[in-house]
Amino acid sequence: MSGNHLVIGLGGTGGKIIRALRKQVYTMHREVEPSGLPLRCLYVDSDDRLMRQEDHTWRVLGRSVQLDNDSRLIISDANLKAALENLGDYPGIKPWIGRVDEWKDILNAMQGGKIFGGQKRRLGRFLFAMSARRFVESVQKHVNALTNGGEVRTTFHVVCGLAGGTGSGSVVDACAQLRRVFNQSHHRIFIYALLPDRYPPPGWAKQNYHANGYAALLELNAMSAGELNPHDVTGEPLSLRRRKQSTAASVYKIHLQPVTSSPMRTRLGSRWMWTPRCPTSSLRTFITRLLLHRK
Repeated sequence: MSGNHLVIGLGGTGGKIIRALRKQVYTMHREVEPSGLPLRCLYVDSDDRLMRQEDHTWRVLGRSVQLDNDSRLIISDANLKAALENLGDYPGIKPWIGRVDEWKDILNAMQGGKIFGGQKRRLGRFLFAMSARRFVESVQKHVNALTNGGEVRTTFHVVCGLAGGTGSGSVVDACAQLRRVFNQSHHRIFIYALLPDRYPPPGWAKQNYHANGYAALLELNAMSAGELNPHDVTGEPLSLRRRKQSTAASVYKIHLQPVTSSPMRTRLGSRWMWTPRCPTSSLRTFITRLLLHRK
């Protein structure tokens, strides 16, 4: 496998893909992090249920493959009410957060100060924005660990679902922050976006289910084409706008790989096994297949 690789899972779908990936690595090597494998993971979510150390769903062959603390970033600890009442103190969210009255229902539904993405994109974006600096710090820590061996090339694999609030709401800003910090041409970003089911199972689809997917794809395509210059949610100056086509094709190129789910699903077979030391394209294929056959 050429270069270093950091898999970043956003929201519940992203966490499930990282879990499946780590199970596969352990099944093949009997090690959670085999030596010589330049691969790390970072899971970002507003719901900590999949992050709990005692979660049995991370167990395989009698061993837990749960992530360590440095690889889990919970973003639910944000005071929405205080931010809305003092927008001047939050330049990273002021231009797009909207009016206070638009958040009335969410503020009334908050319990114990904890809020989740909950299939609301703007809420997911707010939660990510309030933790954007911690996200960058976590990514930098993982990249520093990966590049200690001398190899500076790092590929970022951003995995998420577009139907929910956290993944759909944070994916654009997460990629914008990655490109802001890692703007050299040898750093690549691949997005693995699971589109909403056309006919979702009962209880899955709320009011914004399909609209989230459409809005997220619209923004991702616009950013990939150089037509969207995202506002920096950290409050710092940010410019991803393309000035020259040559620059666009290298430094600012973002690969979008939409993944559509299908009712005709087959079980993940041995012919789809990923060999950790195979080319990057095979890793991308493996992650895509995990998305299609997530549990």
